[in-house]
Amino acid sequence: MGCAALFLPGKIFCFLLAFWLTVKITFGGNRKRQLYLSGCLAAAAVFYGGVWTALVGWLPFSSWLPGCLSAAAGIWLLYRLVWRDIKRQKDFLYQVEFSWAGKTIHVCGFADTGNFLYEPIGRMPVSVMDKSVLQKYYKGSLKDLIEKHDENGIRMIPYHSVGRKRGVMTGIIVRNILISGKEGKIQIEKGVIGISEEPLSEKGAYELLLHPDLIQYGRL
Repeated sequence: MGCAALFLPGKIFCFLLAFWLTVKITFGGNRKRQLYLSGCLAAAAVFYGGVWTALVGWLPFSSWLPGCLSAAAGIWLLYRLVWRDIKRQKDFLYQVEFSWAGKTIHVCGFADTGNFLYEPIGRMPVSVMDKSVLQKYYKGSLKDLIEKHDENGIRMIPYHSVGRKRGVMTGIIVRNILISGKEGKIQIEKGVIGISEEPLSEKGAYELLLHPDLIQYGRL
């Protein structure tokens, strides 16, 4: 795309498209992370002279100093507006795996300090997972899958939420839970995960809301 920009009309469009594809393919992640890394990549390109050489002919000045200062200011602004929030969120993200119905499931979890949901029979803390995770590992509808499962491994969990005052959530008992984060690893023999019909994260940053008790008291 960068080479095509030299020969095709709409050079700026081709350049921006190539730039975006480079960031998306190389780094992936959500939009905020892509925005921040795009800014860093652009600033680095200015520092190294590539973008500056392309733009200098359109600008009223030819000194490298304005470009250098602009790049530094751009990185600082992106850090304040974008990356700082991403960094804060990472402190609460964990890699979680557990076993259920003969398979080991891997999911990204977010430590939800506002989760006070407990399973009514054994008072086990309940984490909440997006139902789309199970659809990656099992065929058929969630309802059919649960009906085929052992009834002793299913829990009906009453809950309260802001959008819906009262409701009942289907929960599954999972085993061999391994939670990995910056503090290390936490192993738990078994736990309860409620299945949410609604997406938990609009941008897909995480798919599981971890109960805070699992982080604080879960180590065996």
